[in-house]
Amino acid sequence: MASNLHRVFRARDDGFINQIKPTSEQRDYLNSCRQKVRACLKNGMASFIEEVGGNSDVVKPKFRLQGSWAYGTCNQPAYPDQEMDVDYGVYLPNKILSNGRSDTVAKAYFKAVEALLRPLADKEGWELVTEKDTCCRLTLKFQSHMDVPLYIVPDEMFDDLIEQNNMVMDSLSTTAGLNEDYVFKGYHLALENFRAEAKLIRLDKITKIHMALRDGNWKASDCELIRKWYAEELDQQEDNGRQLRYIARYLKAWRDFVYQDGGGPSSILLMVVANQQYKYIQDRDDLALLEVLKKLPNALLGSVYEPKIPEHSDEDFNRIPKDKRQEAYNLAMEIYQAVDMAQQIESPSTSIRMLKGEFGSRIPANKDYVSVSGNEPPQAAIEPAFIQPNHGG
Repeated sequence: MASNLHRVFRARDDGFINQIKPTSEQRDYLNSCRQKVRACLKNGMASFIEEVGGNSDVVKPKFRLQGSWAYGTCNQPAYPDQEMDVDYGVYLPNKILSNGRSDTVAKAYFKAVEALLRPLADKEGWELVTEKDTCCRLTLKFQSHMDVPLYIVPDEMFDDLIEQNNMVMDSLSTTAGLNEDYVFKGYHLALENFRAEAKLIRLDKITKIHMALRDGNWKASDCELIRKWYAEELDQQEDNGRQLRYIARYLKAWRDFVYQDGGGPSSILLMVVANQQYKYIQDRDDLALLEVLKKLPNALLGSVYEPKIPEHSDEDFNRIPKDKRQEAYNLAMEIYQAVDMAQQIESPSTSIRMLKGEFGSRIPANKDYVSVSGNEPPQAAIEPAFIQPNHGG
C-alpha cells in the first residue's frame, strides 16, 4: 500500500500550489508598478537617447518581463523578511550609440534611468536602491522588489523584439465573470505567446546582447537564451509544461523555507535539475516531484551542466560555494527521504507532518488530501491551477 499525496499539492481551494502562488491582489499591484515604470521610462529617456547619439523621435525603449513572472514560476515569500522579485528589462538598439559601448555610456544609462525613477519612487512610497551593480532596484510593497536591468541589443533584434508585459500567474480557480474554458484558453494563449516570441529571436543576435553595469563595464547577457531554452522545454511536455513548472515552484518553495536567510541553490539551478530529471506522471505531482528529488542531492553536491542552452554547454550552473555544498546535499537528502517516506506510510497525519517539516506551514493540514491506494478521491476534487495572463501596456 502507498499514499497518494497529489491533492496535498493540487487541491482546488488550499493545495500547496495555491498557498505559494502570489495572490491576485499582489499580482495586480506588481503589474500596476510595472506599468508605472514603463510609462515613466518610455518617453522620459529621450534626453539620454539624444545624449549618446540617437534619434529620440525614431527610437523608443522596449521592455520585457524576465524570470519567474514571465515563466509562471513566481512564489510568495516563505518568511516576512523575504521578497518576490520582478525582473523588468529595458532594451535599446545598438544604433543609438554613435561612439559604441563605453564606460561613459553605461554610467550615463544608469544615471538617466535612476533620475527618472527617483521622483516616481518618492511619489509611490517605494525605495530606489542604487547599490546594485547589475540593475536599478525599486523596493516595493507586498514584500517585493523590481529589478530593472539595462540592455543594448543588435538593431535587427530590437526591430523584431516584442515587448513582454504579461505577468503569468496561477489562478486559484476561474476568474469572476469568466468561465473555466475561457481561463484555460487564456492559459494556452500565454504559453503560446511566450513560445512564439522566443522563437522569433535568432541565436546569433542573442549572443550579442549586452547589459550595462554600474561601474561602466558591459556584460554579455544570456537572458533571452534562457527564455528560448525554457520555452522549448515546455514545448516538449504532454501537458504544455504545467506540471514541470509546478515542480520547479515546489523546489523553490522548499529552498525558501529551509534557507530563511537566503543562499542555497539558485532558481536557475533548480529549474535545470528539474528539467533534466523530470518525468511526466499524470495527476501525480507527488511522484513527479519524487523523481526529481532522487537526483537533487548529488546534483547540488557536484557540477550541473545544460548542453541544451546555447553558449552555455560548458557552464556549471551550480554556483553554491564549495564549502556550502555538503549542507545543500544534506538538506536535499532530507526532503527526498521525507517525501519518499510520506508516500510509503499509511498514516495521513504523519504524511502531512513530514511534508510540513520540509515545506512549512503552507502545506495544507487536511488529512483527507492523503489517500491510500485503492481509496482514491473523485477527480472533481482536484483542479489544476489555471494560468491566466494579465495583459498590460
